[in-house]
Amino acid sequence: PGVFTCTTVLNKNSVLGAVSKSRGPRIVSAHQGRSAEMPGINEVAELAGVSTATVSRALSGNGHVSPATRERVKAAATELGYVVSSNASSLATGRTRNVGVVTPYLNRWFYGSVVEGAEQALLSHGYDLTLYNLAGGGEERTSVFEHFLLRKRVDAVIAIALELTEGEV
Repeated sequence: PGVFTCTTVLNKNSVLGAVSKSRGPRIVSAHQGRSAEMPGINEVAELAGVSTATVSRALSGNGHVSPATRERVKAAATELGYVVSSNASSLATGRTRNVGVVTPYLNRWFYGSVVEGAEQALLSHGYDLTLYNLAGGGEERTSVFEHFLLRKRVDAVIAIALELTEGEV
């Protein structure tokens, strides 16, 4: 399965973007009329004059990198518009930086308030939130706990006012 990126914007004179199925986002330049892959870690390493391992350490903050090299890598990443791949980062660290929130209701003020508070706290610490609404009943609950959460797409689960069975824990 591919990732679909939709960035189509039309005006009178040109197409500013395109829908593409690719290994990563694509940028379509209205001025040049051609597309270019977004820069990867290899391009950052080349521009900064370091290895890809050094780029990874410099941008993640893990491992030793001299302050001067870290700044050179950050400057190269900024110049190129490099964005760290969450998939690559997840493979390297074993963490998704995503937390699942399971709730029985969304349309009741209490549950909405808890979800909103969880989202604010998670986002401020660099985590994404995946919401699982179990309002549909038993089949949805089974599907969420037996399929989605077992795929390890999340690092943790917040269950709001749910009594979990032994198999769900």
